Amino acid sequence: MSSSYLSISNPNTYVRTYNSSIKAVANNTVSKTSITGGHYSTTVANYVPDGYTCSETDDADYPYVVTADVELPALYGETLTLDGSVGVTYYFNMTDQTDPDAYTLVANIDGTDEMQTVSASGSMTVDNAVYYRYTVYVNPTQFSSTISAYLTDGTNSTATYDYSVVTYCKKAIERDWDESDICKALLNYGNYATAYYSGISTCSLVGVDGWTDPVAGEWTADLSKYSGTETEGTAKALLLGDSVVIRVYMTSDVASESDVFTVDGTVLEKQALENESYAYYVEFKVSAKNMSKTFTVMKNGEEFTSYSVLSYVNNVITADSSDTALSNLCKAIYYYSTAADNYTGWQ
Repeated sequence: MSSSYLSISNPNTYVRTYNSSIKAVANNTVSKTSITGGHYSTTVANYVPDGYTCSETDDADYPYVVTADVELPALYGETLTLDGSVGVTYYFNMTDQTDPDAYTLVANIDGTDEMQTVSASGSMTVDNAVYYRYTVYVNPTQFSSTISAYLTDGTNSTATYDYSVVTYCKKAIERDWDESDICKALLNYGNYATAYYSGISTCSLVGVDGWTDPVAGEWTADLSKYSGTETEGTAKALLLGDSVVIRVYMTSDVASESDVFTVDGTVLEKQALENESYAYYVEFKVSAKNMSKTFTVMKNGEEFTSYSVLSYVNNVITADSSDTALSNLCKAIYYYSTAADNYTGWQ
């Protein structure tokens, strides 16, 4: 039993930079006690308490911003993060902050109304300066999306900074950095993911010197070693987020409530389903550098089934299917996997 099901998940994405409790202004009056750092649709200069400043911005909808008259963390720089997942990391200089752990990053992707606050994922010291890192992860349909982020301790907020995966990748390609090849494969993957998901390609590399899209060429890859992963009573699918997720669906004939499933020694959380075909599913994340690896799912300590990202790719491409968009996306995943295997800069 097999499946060609594939979905693209939206990771925990973000709210607008403008918090609704800040921009809600009734009858053009604002209580002095409600003023915090943020953007406003009308001037609140007369209501700003000591320690804050109200200034004009270039934003037509929210032309005023209130900022605290304190020394805030300074943005040191942004970079692409390839730690098995894909995201953008912001580095802030915390050297002169008395409580750097009080700060979190708030971001939105292309102006969405959902928010995520990101805690620091680590720190480093360079030349006696302390930098904290905050990473925003994205799925392949969001590689070209603008990530707008600011740092806040709940009272004071920095300016909002915009960046994207495609911004970094195109710079790496143009300057022939070590990430150049994987960035090309990464953007091509994003291009075909958006084409599959929405019918619109957003990460095209047309115009990049020396770029030839391998997906458009003849398919010559032999992935036959990834075949033969069918197991009675199961179906397998991929979900595309900041990493790829393999999901294994199981009927009640092969799985029960008491069964324990593991991969590489890690216990998988078993989810119950209420449908006629399958009773449970388990899933596990596969980083880019492991997409060519075949994983063995253990059931109660014994081998149950095996699968890999490239098993799915092989099944789709060799199937008699008219879904060209899915087939092209799977080819792009394969070429991304190849570039990931050759990339040595994983963090």
